Amino acid sequence: MKRDLNLVRNILLCAIEQECEFFGNPEIEDYSSDQISYHINLMDQAGLVLARNYRKHIPHLTNRYTLPT
Repeated sequence: MKRDLNLVRNILLCAIEQECEFFGNPEIEDYSSDQISYHINLMDQAGLVLARNYRKHIPHLTNRYTLPT
């Protein structure tokens, strides 16, 4: 999958609006849940967000992420 910096920006804007940790993927028009999850993982690796995937432990929960403090 190709990195999409517009999607990264949209995810960061969603995180800033929430001002706290949140679970699941944000709903962003024109992007699939898989694309959003992939980009959240890239953002976690880059230190832009702190993300954890809980799918192994809680099947209905995909991601939990916050902005770094």
